[in-house]
Amino acid sequence: MGHPEVYKLNSAQLKMWGEEATGIRKKIIKKSEWYKLYSEKIPEAQIDVAEKSRKSVPHSTRASNPEGLLESQIMAREKLYAGNTK
Repeated sequence: MGHPEVYKLNSAQLKMWGEEATGIRKKIIKKSEWYKLYSEKIPEAQIDVAEKSRKSVPHSTRASNPEGLLESQIMAREKLYAGNTK
């Protein structure tokens, strides 16, 4: 639709042109807000990586098995009775 001469428009036509201009202005404002939002640098997320250590592995205690022995004592007993196998 071409730009008409303003003095030849009635009030309904002026209202239509005003609404169209308002719509264009709102689109421009919204686009500028999005531009501001996306032009800012996003901070990088800090991810804490847990160190792999024996501290995170639960240790056996004398109360954790029915014989009341430590895990190292049970392994030593199994080696003693294992015999000569590969």
